[in-house]
Amino acid sequence: MLTVYIDFKIPDALFALPLTMDMCHRLNIDIDWQPMYCSAQETIAEQAEESKGETHARIKQELADKTHTFYAELYGIDLSPPIEDKDTELALACLLQLNEKKQEFVEACMESYWSNGLSLNNAQSIINILSSLNIKQNIDLSDAAIKALAEHNNNAMADHGFLHSPSYVLDGQVFIGRQHQPLIESMLSTSPD
Repeated sequence: MLTVYIDFKIPDALFALPLTMDMCHRLNIDIDWQPMYCSAQETIAEQAEESKGETHARIKQELADKTHTFYAELYGIDLSPPIEDKDTELALACLLQLNEKKQEFVEACMESYWSNGLSLNNAQSIINILSSLNIKQNIDLSDAAIKALAEHNNNAMADHGFLHSPSYVLDGQVFIGRQHQPLIESMLSTSPD
């Protein structure tokens, strides 16, 4: 089993989704989808006087933005969906509670957010997604669910030392970012399981 931590609003998670699902389908590997709430990336403006650390952070973000733009154009995706509330806490809190159809829920949330411009921090949107997937499980969409998500994130950080989406855990090894998919696929292909 491959554990994948995601946040629906993170472009890297969006681009990793089809590749991860295809890899696991070809290798007949189950995915344990887990929520990983990440803060939205703020644009770092160039300053007249920057420390080396500030320059590094800005250039790193600029390169990531260029990569995201390249993939967005390749896949025909708008990286600025017209959503007022771009937060995803409620959908992630729902994913944390799901006992069934996690992959279908992940796919529906990505589609709803990036293609349909729906807020994933709106209870009615989440209820509609659950209904469309015929998920009958009773899901808590209250503030208590958001607190449980925060606790889940803190535990994941303590256990694995990361807070980025996507992150993969395979046999206790942590891989942060989608760039590790070829290595993960190689490891899954040679695994004795």
